Amino acid sequence: MTYLSKRLAHIPMKSIRYNLLNQPDTVQFRNGSAIVNYYTADGKRTGSKYLTPQTTVVIPACQTFGSTSGTAAMSSHVTARRGSLEYAGADFESDTLIRIHNG
Repeated sequence: MTYLSKRLAHIPMKSIRYNLLNQPDTVQFRNGSAIVNYYTADGKRTGSKYLTPQTTVVIPACQTFGSTSGTAAMSSHVTARRGSLEYAGADFESDTLIRIHNG
């Protein structure tokens, strides 16, 4: 075990997948939870989807939940940013204003 892997052992991340612009597309955690980020073509993050398993999920090494063959019940929460306003809600129904970004 290297020095860096010892220092990062407490972080519950399993893997990070990047898009073509080298931005984090999916962050997979050891417990099966995941964060999926959405970007515009010019690289601005427009929203995130937070996935939480409702059952115990085992993710094989070097894979993300979406690449495994099994399925599990997942709850999800989506945030979307439109200009300076950030909304939250169910899948692509961001109907609750949660934050106004100034500047």
